[in-house]
Amino acid sequence: KEEIVQLRKEEAHKSAKILGIHRCVFLDFPDRELRHNAESVEKVESLFKELNPDTVYVPFYLDNHPDHKATASICIEALKHKPVKNAFFYEVWTAMIPNRIVNIDDCIDKKMEAIAVYKSQKGIEKLGEQIKALNKFRSIGGNEGFEYAEALYKIADDELRKWNF
Repeated sequence: KEEIVQLRKEEAHKSAKILGIHRCVFLDFPDRELRHNAESVEKVESLFKELNPDTVYVPFYLDNHPDHKATASICIEALKHKPVKNAFFYEVWTAMIPNRIVNIDDCIDKKMEAIAVYKSQKGIEKLGEQIKALNKFRSIGGNEGFEYAEALYKIADDELRKWNF
């Protein structure tokens, strides 16, 4: 189990480097056991205070992966205490109804390269193809003539306060 954790961290570092991300932070909760509780919320709040981001991207709160769902609820709670200028939900395993469509034509190749790094993930080649197909489909909603798009849902401040997980 420790070997796979280390391998996934190495993959994350490699992927981040491809995307131009200079720092990865791991909160070290066990895979598929992440829970929304005081400890997890405090860790994320502390991270938000340290980094003071103006934008935060959160997995869609109805995502089909239990850790993604927990991450969403933890981040929403942390954002209630440490608001940011912009917060967005993004798709991983579950499609959502977006309120923002972003052209990613200039970075789709880097995105696919970054995904391909995760060799420890079963079926990563097929997953990469499926994600690229989703990004191609999402471009339809942009009506701007681009080929690939990312779907996002901008979380309004008044929505943030209403959500309880």
